[in-house]
Amino acid sequence: MDMQGCAVSEQLAWQLFGGTDVVGQTITLNKKEYTVRGVFRGKTEIFLAPATDTETFSAAEYAADPLPQDAQQAVYKLCQTLELPAVKTMIFGREIAQFCRMLLFVPVLIFAGAAVWSGGKPYLKKISPTIRKILLFAAVVAAALYLPQLLELVPAWLIPTKWSDFDFWGELIKTLSAQWNDFLSLCPSQKDVFAKQALIQTVVFAVGCAACLKGLKTS
Repeated sequence: MDMQGCAVSEQLAWQLFGGTDVVGQTITLNKKEYTVRGVFRGKTEIFLAPATDTETFSAAEYAADPLPQDAQQAVYKLCQTLELPAVKTMIFGREIAQFCRMLLFVPVLIFAGAAVWSGGKPYLKKISPTIRKILLFAAVVAAALYLPQLLELVPAWLIPTKWSDFDFWGELIKTLSAQWNDFLSLCPSQKDVFAKQALIQTVVFAVGCAACLKGLKTS
């Protein structure tokens, strides 16, 4: 509600004033003077100020909790209800974060499974075929019980109504490609730092697990 106040990132404070102790300093933007009310952490140059009645939003966050299964359609309906302009770009932050969390466990699970298989293979040979079949059946049942929980993380628009609908797969590939480009073109901020860090960590885990698996194989 403070139309004369603003907040700046540490990076912008250093660039404009040569330090972060800048509360009370003034900044002129578009012939309007703002007083700095606070400084927040940030390695990018960010300036935050209240919007006037004549200014329009360039970005908005849909933060419903819990998030609807089909968040894309929920956002479209909300825009129609509020008579907002059509959405040009949509970033699915929560889905990206969940996907990255899942990816982090994949190399670890592969390594753990390979280690258990390598260490337990001599013992499996001593077990009777009947016991082995029971263990295999138990593993399949456990996977089937876990599958619904895994599918709940997948947005509804990613699941086809008909698997043989080739038009759906073509459009899905185009949509995912466009969203991937949007994700990579995001200005670095707190919102997507975790996701990009998780992707880097996944690559590191994968390389480390591959090296460990190679060591187990040679040994």
